[in-house]
Amino acid sequence: MSRCTLPTTFLISLLLSGAASADRRELVESRHPNAMEERRYREKATEDLVRDGFQPMPRIIGGKAAADGEYPWMVALVAAAEADSYDGLFCGASLIHPRWVLTAAHCLEGQRAEDIEVVVGATDLAEPGDGQRIGVEEIIIAPGYNAGTSDADFALLRLSEAAEGPVMPLLDDPQLALPGVLATVIGWGDTTNGRGNFPTRLQEVEVPLVDLAEANASAAYLGTLTENMLPAGFAEGGKDSCSGDSGGPLMVPSPFAPGWMQAGVVSFGSGCALPDVYGIYTRIGNFRDFITGHIRPNYAAWEQATQRTGELRDPDANGFTNFEDFALPDHQLGQVVESGKLRISYLRPSVAPEVDYVLENAATLAGPWTALEPDFVSAVDQGGGLSLWTVELPESANNGVFRVRAAFSSRLATGPRPLEFPGGARGGLDASDEPHPTLAARWMKRYRLVEAPLGGPLSLSLRSGDFDARLELVDGETGAALQIASDNQGLGRNGGDEILSFTPEAGRSYELRVTSAQDGATGSFELSAWDPAGFATTPVLAPPQSIAGTLSAADDFDPLSLPASYLKDDFLLDCSAVPAGGVVELRMRSKGRAAVGIDDFLTLIDAESGRVINGNDDFAGKTNDAGLRFIPVPGKSYLLRASSAVERDSGSYTLSGSVPVPGATTPLAAIGIGASAAGKLAASSELDERYFTFKRDYLLAPAVAGREIFVTLAAAKFDAYLIVLDASDLSVVTEADSGGPVGGRDNARATFTPRAGHRYLIRATTYDPRQRGAFTLATGLAP
Repeated sequence: MSRCTLPTTFLISLLLSGAASADRRELVESRHPNAMEERRYREKATEDLVRDGFQPMPRIIGGKAAADGEYPWMVALVAAAEADSYDGLFCGASLIHPRWVLTAAHCLEGQRAEDIEVVVGATDLAEPGDGQRIGVEEIIIAPGYNAGTSDADFALLRLSEAAEGPVMPLLDDPQLALPGVLATVIGWGDTTNGRGNFPTRLQEVEVPLVDLAEANASAAYLGTLTENMLPAGFAEGGKDSCSGDSGGPLMVPSPFAPGWMQAGVVSFGSGCALPDVYGIYTRIGNFRDFITGHIRPNYAAWEQATQRTGELRDPDANGFTNFEDFALPDHQLGQVVESGKLRISYLRPSVAPEVDYVLENAATLAGPWTALEPDFVSAVDQGGGLSLWTVELPESANNGVFRVRAAFSSRLATGPRPLEFPGGARGGLDASDEPHPTLAARWMKRYRLVEAPLGGPLSLSLRSGDFDARLELVDGETGAALQIASDNQGLGRNGGDEILSFTPEAGRSYELRVTSAQDGATGSFELSAWDPAGFATTPVLAPPQSIAGTLSAADDFDPLSLPASYLKDDFLLDCSAVPAGGVVELRMRSKGRAAVGIDDFLTLIDAESGRVINGNDDFAGKTNDAGLRFIPVPGKSYLLRASSAVERDSGSYTLSGSVPVPGATTPLAAIGIGASAAGKLAASSELDERYFTFKRDYLLAPAVAGREIFVTLAAAKFDAYLIVLDASDLSVVTEADSGGPVGGRDNARATFTPRAGHRYLIRATTYDPRQRGAFTLATGLAP
């Protein structure tokens, strides 16, 4: 039976004052302004400041301008379509490898790799040519990222080419980041706590690290901070990061070059630089294995196997760093003269693209050393993943002493990335990936399964809307194929997704190969590892159906919101009765008036990856009415979570799933390509779940993949705002608030290119929650 059977982008309101509340609708602000929030900053900041009693505060806040070239690893994330780096800036980041950038996950929600570019090493974004501008090839969101709590708020960007200059090392010793350590944070964010004064020149400020318990006890956070968060700041306020600094590095002094290590990523805060409120950073030390597993995957596996941490550390005191011990296990050179050649041999990992091996010569061990360019002779397998490499020079070069130096490579290192169980990975296949060992003209990504349970079956799913998937389970030691799923089970948007199940054995390691069933195929994918038996006792909601339920003190708390205490009930969705391509509408209504009913909150979760798809609080302007609409992906398992927007809220509710047919007068309307529709936003309209503005949704007719479509929204009485959503995962494809037809108030125009097997929702909404009125929506093929 088809399963439309577990996190939502919870609603993060932009707050300029006040403490974090127990209500999910009043969460503290992230430090990345989205498109609508940017306008609110620039156009309404003065009004907000006067209303809330704020006074302007100087610099990043409270810092100073950085010197030219002082932080060459600093990165600006900019919109690819914006030539001006300052105008295109939306977040900060740090260069942690010549091909990898570290930033905040919340900076990348709804973003595509092709829409982002990075500026590396700039100090003044208004200075033409300051910094190196590079495209982005891949976005990797932290698998445990929770948009509601900002837990695990970090992400990686893979660059299209290697950046120049030094990189920022990741924290490798928690002793460097103890409370009281004076850290430095840098960014181009707001220097005025809400007035939208974004400097062109990079700013820096020093703030002390703060004990997590102390920050959690503050009125601003009330116990909502997790162990993955690192607070910093002064109790009296005055110095802090702010909006626009998101994703930038929080750095602590280090004994190794360049004198810093990155301890945190700018994440969020309740206001900026306020008394008794600390800035909150993602504690990067907790995720070092995951990050290193992507930027240096083979070295990361060595760290895991040897229980060592830190490329520059020397825990065994042998005079060589961990990285050098990985690259040259015995630190021995063999020298022999044969047939007029000087041959030099050394033991090294068979696969180590993270390393540049530099053969050097000197008159004595005191140096100076000169780099040589030998010819490769052979690599002989020695077992255990090691090979004996031999290179040669002319016999005449046999003078003095030789050594092989292991240097960090700027190359993109392929290898097994970590995949934790349960969990998932989202990535892409392209020509920069490893070639498949047996299938010509196909690329692959490899993942090593971490913490797989023994004695019980687990499932692995590979889904892609871009290519016909092929998933291979292989022995992690020998590389022998154990299972291959490539039989087109009819799953997914285009029928090419794959699922396989197996029972892990003790003492055995497992790798997964993600590849395609077609030569030359590329595109994005999602890989998930999950336990199907974990849902055996979960009740089922099979649309069209209604279920009566009760939230009570005996229920579990929503794990996605911990340490906050929101009661929850879970239901699997069974969509076997839903027609292919049909829309499912999910509603939660509680009994009684708004003042006495549950403040309903619905969350739709991908049961395979544990990733939140979307969530809703007020569906139709009522606190006891939550709802979502989406088109299920065939074969995908979904979990529906019924909860409340208020901690420990209890009471009765009704959960329903229906299959509406969009029409001209139905709440979910239909619109064809090349058609127009007249509508109206009113006090009774549904609400957008992110902005709480009135909205009307239209299901766009199926479109030809690859042919660009335009959408316009024109209104005389409200400031038009357009949002295009993928109808299955409810991700934002694009949004726009200008460029529409002449006349009216800031009419909007958006363009996008449909993908095969995807359907789209067009959302007509407004910039201001108080605005309403008539509108005209039109679509067509872009010229």
